[in-house]
Amino acid sequence: MEQKNQSIKILGSKIDLLSPTQVLQEITLWCQGNEKHYICTADAYMLNLAFEDPKLQDILNNADIVTPDSSGVMLAAKICKTPIKYKVSGCVLAENLCKYSADNNLRIFFLGAEDGVALEAAKQMKAKYKKMNVAGYYHGYFKEEETSQIIDLINKSGANVLFVAFGIPKQEFWIAENLDKLNVNVAMGIGGTFDVMSGKKDRAPQFYQKTNLEWLYRYFQDPKKSYKLKLLPKFIINVIKYKDGNNKAER
Repeated sequence: MEQKNQSIKILGSKIDLLSPTQVLQEITLWCQGNEKHYICTADAYMLNLAFEDPKLQDILNNADIVTPDSSGVMLAAKICKTPIKYKVSGCVLAENLCKYSADNNLRIFFLGAEDGVALEAAKQMKAKYKKMNVAGYYHGYFKEEETSQIIDLINKSGANVLFVAFGIPKQEFWIAENLDKLNVNVAMGIGGTFDVMSGKKDRAPQFYQKTNLEWLYRYFQDPKKSYKLKLLPKFIINVIKYKDGNNKAER
C-alpha cells in the first residue's frame, strides 16, 4: 500500500509537508510511470477561496501534492501550532523542473498567460537551461469550445509535465476537469509564473524572499492584484476562528 505524504490542514484544506527536493523527486518518479497526478501550489488566497467553495476544497484535498506557496500559509500554520518547515512556491518549483528536465526525461508543456507570454517563458527557460525539454506552448485565452483541440495539441506533443497558468482558481478547475483526457503524468497550476519566467515581471529580490515580503514586492509590481492582499486579514481571522480540529497532521 502506498504511503501518503504527511500533511496538515488549514481551513479544511490539506497542505503537504514536503521539501522542494522531495516534491521534485516525487514528480520525477511519477514521470517514469503511467498514472496521472496533479499538484496545487496553494497560497492564502486559494485556501480562503477553498474554505468558501467545497468544490475547490475537494480538488485540493484530492490533489497528489498541495504545496505551501506563500508567507500567509506559513503564518497560518504557525497560528495552528503546526509550523511548516519549507515553503514550496510554484515559481521556484516550475523553474527547477525546467532545470532538471533533461536529466530526468521531463518534457514540459507551457499552457496559459497572455498570447506570446508562454512562448517567451519557454524560450527564456530554454536559453537558461540549454538541455531542457520543451514539449510545446499555448496561450491561456482560448475559448471553451477549443479545449479539445488544446488537449489534442498537448497529447501530440509528448509532454509528461504540464504547467497551467490560468490563475486561481480557474487553473485548478481546468486541471481537475480535463486530467483524464490528458496523456501527461503531472499537471500543476502555477499562476503568474510565466510572467516571471518570460521577464515580463521580475522575481522579488532576495531581501523580500528571505523576509517573507514577496507579497509586498508583487503589489508594487501589479497593484491591480491588491484584491489578494485585501483578503489576507479575512484569511487570518478565519484561521484563528476555525483552527481547532482542522489542522491535525495526517498520514
